[in-house]
Parts: sequence; structure tokens; C-alpha cells
Amino acid sequence: MYTDVAGAATGGLGLSHGIVDSLPQHPAVLELLRRVTLYLRDVNGDQSKVTATPMPKGVYGEEIPPVTGNAPTSNDKPYAWHIDGDPLTTPPGPFSDCYGRYGNRSGEGPRFVSVLVYLNEEWDEAWEGRTEFLDRDGEVYKTKVTPGGVILLDMDITHRVETPKTRGVRYVSERREHSVRAANRLAQTVRRERE
Repeated sequence: MYTDVAGAATGGLGLSHGIVDSLPQHPAVLELLRRVTLYLRDVNGDQSKVTATPMPKGVYGEEIPPVTGNAPTSNDKPYAWHIDGDPLTTPPGPFSDCYGRYGNRSGEGPRFVSVLVYLNEEWDEAWEGRTEFLDRDGEVYKTKVTPGGVILLDMDITHRVETPKTRGVRYVSERREHSVRAANRLAQTVRRERE
């Protein structure tokens, strides 16, 4: 049983806080960041303004890690619909002082995205365990679990994990990211507050 940062039992298998804390600087995570940045620059047609970075702890606080991992199992209860984050819901602090609160795709501040990486070496479709997305009309869209696959989504997209069937354990690493410009502005705000 995994316990999330708020102490709630979530089911599945999770990573210890020590491992979670070391992930942002792991070479594989840094390479993923580099590739996500290149992808975003390519699809946006803008080579200078997009850089994926870990979510600074100043956005949601020390207890919310920028990288996490989970492994839902067939013994788990159904997972709840949720979002990973939203600039409209940031708590008072350096980030909201600098940017205020805004819609995630409004262009008024850094865009919050999550990157899901399926770490399994193999997956049988009969095991299910897909990531499900809920649109505004209540329609559910299910992804296919592809070993080594990546899903890039806005953090304010409603989604959940489908509980795996039979023996399957689905391993996923999740990154919470935003732009480097935001990190620089946030650091300047924090320095000013300390002076």
C-alpha cells in the first residue's frame, strides 16, 4: 500500500520519499526533460520560449514532489478522477505572488504539464490498467498502455488510472513541469522577499 505525501493510503506500490527526492537529478529524468523540451519546441514552432523544467517546490510547497512514481496493482480499489495541478489553484506563496492565478492554457503564465512514462518492459492489453481521460461532456477516453510509452498532458486535464486486471502491475513515473522562465522569475521573487 502506497501512502501519498498527505498521508492518505492510495493503493498500488509507490516510491519512498528518499527515492522521490533524488529523482529530479537522475540522468534518465534529465534526458526525458531534454526530449520533452525538444518535442514542445518542435510542435510550438518556437525554439526559444519553451523549456520543460521540474515544478519548483515554491509552487505547491515542499510536500508535493516534482517527480513521483506509482504502480497500480490488480488488488487496488478503483482510482478517483483527479487533476495533477492548475495555476488557478496555487496556494499563496512566491509563485502566486509573481504570476497570480490564471487559466493553464491562457498564455498568462507558465503552462503546467505532466509527463507520464510507462516503465513496464511488457504489457498485455487484457491486463487493462490504461490511463483514462474525462472530457467536459463526460465522455471517457482510454489510452493503450505501451511499454516505454509517454503521455504528455496539461496538468488540469481530468484523468485516472484504470485498475489493472489479473497479475498486472503498471509502473509509471510522473513529472510535473513548467517553463524555465517561470523558475527564474520565482527565484528572483524569493530573493527579493529574503532581502
